[in-house]
Amino acid sequence: MIYFDTVIRNQLARGDIPYLVMYTEVNLFCIILLLQVIRRSRDSIRLKNQEDFNRALLSACAVFASDTLIVLMDYAAIPMIRWVYLLIKDAYFFSVGVMSFAWFIHAQNLVNNKFVNHRKDIWKWSGMLIAAVILLLINWKIPFLFGISDHTYKRGPLFLLNYVFGYSYIVMAVFVALRASFQKEHFADKDTLRSFICLPFPPALAGISQYYYPKIPVLCCAVTAIIEYMSMKAASTLISLDSLTQLNNRRRFVVKLQSAIDELKPEENLYVMIMDIDYFKAINDTYGHPEGDEALLIASRSIAKAVGRIDRSSVIARYGGDEFIVFSRAEGNDCCEKIQKAIEEELKKEKEVKQKPYDITMSYGFVRYEPNMSIADVVAAADQKLYQIKQEHHKQRI
Repeated sequence: MIYFDTVIRNQLARGDIPYLVMYTEVNLFCIILLLQVIRRSRDSIRLKNQEDFNRALLSACAVFASDTLIVLMDYAAIPMIRWVYLLIKDAYFFSVGVMSFAWFIHAQNLVNNKFVNHRKDIWKWSGMLIAAVILLLINWKIPFLFGISDHTYKRGPLFLLNYVFGYSYIVMAVFVALRASFQKEHFADKDTLRSFICLPFPPALAGISQYYYPKIPVLCCAVTAIIEYMSMKAASTLISLDSLTQLNNRRRFVVKLQSAIDELKPEENLYVMIMDIDYFKAINDTYGHPEGDEALLIASRSIAKAVGRIDRSSVIARYGGDEFIVFSRAEGNDCCEKIQKAIEEELKKEKEVKQKPYDITMSYGFVRYEPNMSIADVVAAADQKLYQIKQEHHKQRI
């Protein structure tokens, strides 16, 4: 206690107390913001892999909380008990590793890598995280990472291994997203992937700064800012989705179609395909609007599965009412015909599972985009093709 009282008096003389208050307030403020993001995400914003995102947020909160306690002990604002200090330091680096690993899994989900759905495969990829834990345990006996000597924290000769194991998953996540952003099957998610690639750089620069200037709490600010950005981006995406089917809405489809047209090379083809449910009004009138909504959900699931099988780079949207629209950067008409056939197959599977008292069939119209066409032109041309097919179906029924 005599040592502790002496340190406090020295801190008051040097003016360290205001600094400690500032450091603590910044970290606590960032923790509160992250907890608010978790609350908002559970209430409304749904990311592609919400559990992994929330796990990363909770790990970030643990990083900030342990960092605060470490600084308070370093400046003797609270007593430094050796085993408590080392345990908190271990929690800090472990939380960094978990946060990075959750970010890596998030990247794998963005590119639809199926291994993330298998627990055994996830365990294989967690090898570096497990190795980091083993090193932290060994460090209690042999302080080669960090330790305490004469009430002072000291970095060991292999201290940088903490960051190598902790942040290597971030590097791998960036590589996964970067590779996918140049692949045709991820064309629809290109902007999301490229945004994801850029996100780790501000926290990385902040982490490097804090490594050399540990008194400046910039890492927590950078991480929190990036997570807030992701949260707002997710909210913006939610506005661009159809509330019933969770497909793109018309506005988002038009934006993506314009982007595809702008990037279309002379030797490439782009097809727009419009489809609707046959006799949808009869389903609504006979069985009620809730059953009509169910028919829309069956149709949307069938379209999404079929398009995913044939061309994952295609973009799907609910265009309005019972109309759906797809654009595909295909090599020829046969792609649209394959999509049409695949949708019919998926609808048959849905019928066998759902056992509905009505059949769900669809009509299709598609056109190839020509350089002199506007978006309105190409959509109108596809719609006209659909109208002609509907007229033929109507004549056949009569």
